[in-house]
Amino acid sequence: MIAAYFVLLIPFIGIIFFAVSGHREEIGKYNVWLNAICLLATIWLAINVLNQGTILSSGKAFLIDPFNVYLIVLTAFVGLTTSIFSSPYMAHEKDLGKLTDRRLKLYYSMYQGFMLAMYLVLTCIAHLNPLKLPGNILFFAV
Repeated sequence: MIAAYFVLLIPFIGIIFFAVSGHREEIGKYNVWLNAICLLATIWLAINVLNQGTILSSGKAFLIDPFNVYLIVLTAFVGLTTSIFSSPYMAHEKDLGKLTDRRLKLYYSMYQGFMLAMYLVLTCIAHLNPLKLPGNILFFAV
């Protein structure tokens, strides 16, 4: 279960880091690194699910089964590839004067916030289902 907590903690730290960081030329690289570390944590989580089966946290707040761990890893992979693409793109937009440092910080902070929201949806899905709908119907409803 520690891997699941890391998957949720890494983007949360990213939100705070990008919100309070000053002007940095390599801010896009930090976003790529955070997403790469998160992808490694999701692979660690997938290995845990492979070895132990479905994982339920002690407070029953998080449920990770073999299907949604696949979606968690896929989300982390897409997040990493998107961050790799967006880093030079956002730097180019800043060079053109379309973005200020403040807006760039907001972009990267919100990027990590979006990743955190996606991970929360995929790990807390059991609590978001008061009508006892099948998981795939609930996923598309969210």
